[in-house]
Amino acid sequence: MLGWINDCMEKLVLHKFDLATWHAMKEKAGLSDIKDGGFLKLESYPLKTTTDLVQAASDLSGLTVPQVYEAFGEFFVPYIIDEGYYNLLCCQGSTLRDWMSNINAIHQHLQNTFPKSMTMPEFWCENNSDGSLRLFYYSARGSFLTPLAMGLVREVARFQFDLDIIMTQVTTQGVDGSRFTSWIVETKDPEDMYKLTTKVGGREGLKNDPTNFPMPLKCPMTGMEINLDDVPGMVVSTSRGSLCSGTTQTSEEDIHTWSKKVSQEADRPGNCTYHPQQEEYDQLSSCKTSMSGQLRGNRQNLDYGRSMTIAHQSYVERGGLSASAVKTIFPYHVLINSNFCIQQVGKELPKVLGASESNLCNNEIDDIFEFVKPKPAKWTQSWLRKLQDQEFILECTLSSMPNNNIAFKGTWIPSAGPDGVDAFLVLCPDAKNLDELRAMNLTLSDLPAHGAYLDAVFLREHLSRQMNNALQMEKLSKRLETEKMLLESLLPIHAAEGLRRGQEVKPMIHNSVTMFFSDIVGFTNICKEISPWQVIDMLNQLYGIMDFLAGKFKLFKVETVGDAYVCASGLPTSDENHAINVANFAIAVQHCCRKVLSPIDKQPIHLRIGIHSGEAASGIVGVTNPRYCVFGDTVNTTACHESTGEAGRVHCSRSTMMELKSKASGQFKISARGMVEMKGKGSVSTYWVDSTDENKWTCTRALLELDEVIAKNALPSKKVGPEEEDTTLQQQKDNEDVSIEAVPTNEHESVIKCCSVANTSDTEETDESEESMCTERDTPSLKYKTVESLNKAMSILNGSGQEENLSPSVALTRSEAIALVARSRKQRIELAMQQTQSILAAKVKI
Repeated sequence: MLGWINDCMEKLVLHKFDLATWHAMKEKAGLSDIKDGGFLKLESYPLKTTTDLVQAASDLSGLTVPQVYEAFGEFFVPYIIDEGYYNLLCCQGSTLRDWMSNINAIHQHLQNTFPKSMTMPEFWCENNSDGSLRLFYYSARGSFLTPLAMGLVREVARFQFDLDIIMTQVTTQGVDGSRFTSWIVETKDPEDMYKLTTKVGGREGLKNDPTNFPMPLKCPMTGMEINLDDVPGMVVSTSRGSLCSGTTQTSEEDIHTWSKKVSQEADRPGNCTYHPQQEEYDQLSSCKTSMSGQLRGNRQNLDYGRSMTIAHQSYVERGGLSASAVKTIFPYHVLINSNFCIQQVGKELPKVLGASESNLCNNEIDDIFEFVKPKPAKWTQSWLRKLQDQEFILECTLSSMPNNNIAFKGTWIPSAGPDGVDAFLVLCPDAKNLDELRAMNLTLSDLPAHGAYLDAVFLREHLSRQMNNALQMEKLSKRLETEKMLLESLLPIHAAEGLRRGQEVKPMIHNSVTMFFSDIVGFTNICKEISPWQVIDMLNQLYGIMDFLAGKFKLFKVETVGDAYVCASGLPTSDENHAINVANFAIAVQHCCRKVLSPIDKQPIHLRIGIHSGEAASGIVGVTNPRYCVFGDTVNTTACHESTGEAGRVHCSRSTMMELKSKASGQFKISARGMVEMKGKGSVSTYWVDSTDENKWTCTRALLELDEVIAKNALPSKKVGPEEEDTTLQQQKDNEDVSIEAVPTNEHESVIKCCSVANTSDTEETDESEESMCTERDTPSLKYKTVESLNKAMSILNGSGQEENLSPSVALTRSEAIALVARSRKQRIELAMQQTQSILAAKVKI
């Protein structure tokens, strides 16, 4: 399914509901990794992506799945208008019947030009005797998108033609043997029924009234001027502004008189042998023969007469085209009679099909060609009537055809004459671009010269390249937008923009800002007891909450170093409420950090927080790795307040206290802590900050609501280690810590492979720095020759031992030696020896 559809679904949800509903839909459909606006419109997505989104929309909205599809079809019309296809909609057809008949050509054009393969539905129409329409719909996906088609048709009728229609479903594709879905289309107002098939003016209110046309009329194809008053039997009816034949019968003398006038004009000096006026005479003659002298001013009857001019050799005497000329001008045409037997073929068609003209003629056409599009079509009179204003695609079924890649696109013109010819099929190889033309073993010279076929191939080649470029541009734009968002999350917008443009970012002085510092109580001890991946998971959860709250309270995140989190308000953009923002943020963080549990004892972690207000400077530092830094005594003072604070409390300075009392009196409960000794500051008066019920941001009710929001949006999913282990660390501890596989090399030597995980709780004799180096992690497999005792490993720790005891393929580092000592106690080595003896039935001396 093209990304257009999924993007339209997103726009529909945002239009009808809100962003939160769209996020809930994505989560329910398993598409949470798709960013907002992240569907590439020209990319192909699995059909399941769309169906999952629709099902999620149905579950959340309470609508049935068909109702969701129908609403989607109605919204698709304004969506494609917003995408820039308004002119295409307006020029698609002058009536609803014409509009639906021409939509297949648009689908074919999109299939030929879009870079990804598309599966398009097919539509065709029939007129009913009561003035209503019979609309047919076929899709390779079946009938589950039928409601979407209904919504689309209804919205087109309303938007383009100002019609309220009723669609009564008659058949359903795949039900009771039906190969397609069909509806009876009627208007709610019976007086508007004729508007389904009769042009009454476009959306601009211009009526299609031929009485308003300048006289005489001029044919755009032949240049012939015709005065309607001079045409025998033709009158202009003011009813509904249409041309119709008069009630009087047209005599043979009237036709002869008017045709003589046309012939005299055609025989003027300078005119060529082929006269378009003569052809118009033939058209009138054929119309007289087939319709009892009634001349109808519509396209089908002009084509009807034109086919007669081309088809019959008898017209050569009056200046028409010969059969050989028709074969040259239409090199791939097929003439069939009412029994669907081939009467004549174009000059190039036998060569392409690998058969002679004599073998093709007088054969039934269904032995030669079958319909590819529309798929349900058959060679019957009823189907030909359905396809009278449609483009179809045929494939040859002959085994003699040298190239099976060739398909023929064409239209047909109804005809009748003395030779029994009933239809004139105008065909051409369906080459979408030059690559497909080469795959057919054809060249541009093989295409009909008279027509738009050559231009169409060139245009498709150009559009195909443009669409591929557009897809690449769309992907690059999405990637650029992601990189822009990432850069702006690390740097202020003005600094990021300056760096993108290669400009120097000047430093800024901020007269009044409030800084925030925090760290985790006992973080060093926690790291000793858990693996690095658990440390990262814990920090991800904490920083996810803090980042969410920083965005909520409009703080700028400066940096994170280990467990330290630094942010500020009042920079890079000044904010007079900077102290209030930071105080609310600090109180919210102290409350919400309880959701983050220590991996050791599963108890909530605790933070020390310090805040301070004052002056600061900021700017970009560095060239190869530029960073946005904040400088000044305010930074140092804030860090001192954090380090001298207490777990679970917000520690603030006197300057911040004064800011809060002057601008938010009553919203915060501020209590004096007393004089605190700070490094480089001496004794400083500090305060504790808490919230009151008057504070709408951090009162008890607001914090509870914040818990629910964070649980949905801020907590990241649990991550897995780099090897995506299926078991937790505790499960690993329950397993054997040392696994030994001994391979005997001789009577006195064996190679033992040990895999060990360090346990810092067993290494009391090692110093703290060494323990920090070997926090719980997976060490590589160590290959030993002969290990006589633990003293060998201990000597490595002391620096006196040599590494010749190790295999040359492994270098034992100091931290790995610590891990070995921690896990290779005497009891475990004895256990390993017992396992080895049971396997090898031999003694291994240690």
